[in-house]
Amino acid sequence: MPFPVFDPATPKVSTLSIGKGVLPSAIELVAEATQQAAKFRPQASDKAGYMLKAYGTSSTKCILTNGTGVRLQFFEADSKGILPEYKPPPFLEPGEDASFLVDTSVKFELKYNIQTFQGPMAGWVSGDANKTVGVKGVAGDRSVIDAVVQVDRTTMYQTQFTFSVSFNDNLWQISVNQSITGIKGFYYVTRHIADGNVQGDIYASLAEALTRFDELNGGSKASMAPAAVWESKTAAATSPATDEQLTELKYYGSRGTRPEEMKEWARARLNTRTKYYVTRHIARWDVQGDIYASEVEAFAKFDELNGGSEAAAVWDEQLTELKYYGSRADQYGSRPEEMKKWARERPDPAGY
Repeated sequence: MPFPVFDPATPKVSTLSIGKGVLPSAIELVAEATQQAAKFRPQASDKAGYMLKAYGTSSTKCILTNGTGVRLQFFEADSKGILPEYKPPPFLEPGEDASFLVDTSVKFELKYNIQTFQGPMAGWVSGDANKTVGVKGVAGDRSVIDAVVQVDRTTMYQTQFTFSVSFNDNLWQISVNQSITGIKGFYYVTRHIADGNVQGDIYASLAEALTRFDELNGGSKASMAPAAVWESKTAAATSPATDEQLTELKYYGSRGTRPEEMKEWARARLNTRTKYYVTRHIARWDVQGDIYASEVEAFAKFDELNGGSEAAAVWDEQLTELKYYGSRADQYGSRPEEMKKWARERPDPAGY
């Protein structure tokens, strides 16, 4: 009598729905995949339970959650401890959870590597074969793949994939997470307007922060106000921002107490739980934006954009639209929804 057939994977996230910016897009995809995998993990566990009932003794439930922005490739021929009736799928897409069984009489070892999506033309491209890992049936086992993820012919970023194994209540769980090591923390560009009056912007990219600093330092938005770039070593709101966590990278202008006032501005933003997003719709799936800790600062930034060639908006932390300028729809869809998506999935200095 044949065994019941179960789809071994839960729903995935769409790589084509993510924007085109290199690091911002990678962050968005990982965030969405992590949320998707967590959402369907209970269903994956239930499905493994159904498999166990159908198969019977000498097997153990196992689920694998892909909270990364890459496809996981399973190498069956090089693995051991799997059962042919309910084995892992050959590929696991971003955000999917896999359900399968392993043989209780053999300590399993599952061979995995990654595939990265390099656009509709190139599709999914296999990773370095030398970096294939063996995920072992040992609670606490941890396997790591370090890679430079190639997005297209000219863009790439450093990233690390971690396979973590746990065992509880007759269930093996393998969690795969992605850490984008190109992001060390957050970057603050501050301007000292007057005593007690500091303004600034927050960036996830050092390149963007330095571009903004160059605009202030003799560039298109140059002013007499001293300016600085700070790097934070943490993105967690629960971690107090110490001097060690805020490093001055660039500075121009007179000093006195000004650097400490500007650092205090960055320190307060690192630990704040209030945030406002100011977004700009550049093109389809190309949204840029900034994060502010006060409504006054967000509205001031919006006023700079109001009347320009690009649609712009201000959102509070509940993603309520506070201000909007420009057309709302084009032939491709809704600009407000694309901008809201940027705000919803953007990692921020409060650690959300």
